[in-house]
Amino acid sequence: MADPIVVIGGTRGTGTLVVEALLRRGMPVRLLARNEKKARALFGDRVEYVTVDLAAPGMALESGLRGAGGLVFTAGVPPGFASEALLRAVDFGGVEATVQAALKTGFKGRFVYLTTMGVHERSWLIGVLDVVKWNILRWRAAAERTLQDSGLDAVVVRAGLLTNGAAGAPLELKKGDRAVSLGTRVSRADVAEVLLAALTAPVLARDISVITSPTASGNAGAIVLPSP
Repeated sequence: MADPIVVIGGTRGTGTLVVEALLRRGMPVRLLARNEKKARALFGDRVEYVTVDLAAPGMALESGLRGAGGLVFTAGVPPGFASEALLRAVDFGGVEATVQAALKTGFKGRFVYLTTMGVHERSWLIGVLDVVKWNILRWRAAAERTLQDSGLDAVVVRAGLLTNGAAGAPLELKKGDRAVSLGTRVSRADVAEVLLAALTAPVLARDISVITSPTASGNAGAIVLPSP
């Protein structure tokens, strides 16, 4: 049996779609979640569960990563106002703790991290997010550096403004960050597919931005990851 793919953040939003996409492909999934009851209500007995609170993970995080074939991290503080202390504990501390657990357990798979587009290419719109979630860009940037400096096989995927549309739109993927505007939108379902493509592609850029293409080019559903 194949080694399980670990998903952290799979009980809502894009993470839930990642789990469903993995299951459709027949891949074993190990879900690390703070609320196992909520997770089981979503996925039943189709996945393996490990209870982990990213704000205070303890040894459970290491247990959850042992024997894993890959990792998709989509967790973060839910939408709405949030204190800087909570953002630091989860959006930064959660990534930092996961990186340390991966290193301690000898994790050899790829670590795919979903983050916010515009962390480095600022715009007024991303500035609003930085106010609503106090200093989130600072802590997301710190999380990226921790992952990228770790020596792990890692890919950072940056999503534009997330929507609940169906998968299959033509996508525009580019290396590096880009500024966020009202036009830089992408569906969670398409982002989930990009995350899975990034999990297995042999050669690709390690920092990728994804939005729905502003001009349909006839390649709907095709995911062409940028080169290094």
